[in-house]
Formats: sequence, structure tokens, C-alpha cells
Amino acid sequence: MGAETARKISAFRAFRTKVRDAFADYRGSFVSIDVLLTWGTARFAAIPVRHEPRRLGQSNYTARSWWSTR
Repeated sequence: MGAETARKISAFRAFRTKVRDAFADYRGSFVSIDVLLTWGTARFAAIPVRHEPRRLGQSNYTARSWWSTR
């Protein structure tokens, strides 16, 4: 994957079916999506995404709600 690409990685992933199928039967309790991806492909890409401020309303997201899911 390379350090430059790894620095740009987020939690969002999009997979082709063939790549997804390469690790569909994995049943381990600990998982690294990045490691599983190497089982199905050697081609990775990072696509820049522009993050803009919310235009309307207010987010319901809080640090407390994030922490309670952990």
C-alpha cells in the first residue's frame, strides 16, 4: 500500500465483488481491513474528498456518543 497512501486512508471503503469475496469467509475475532484487502488485490487507490462545513441544521454527533459505542 505504501506510507503515502496509508496516510490518506479513512474508515470508508468501496470494494469490487471479487475483492470482497477474497475475505468473505474470514471468521477471526480481530480484523484489519487493510490486511484482508491484500488477500484479494495488490491495487489500492486513495481518492481525495473535500470536507465542507454543514450548511443546514446541527449535528447530533458528540464525543460522548462516539465514546459510548466503544
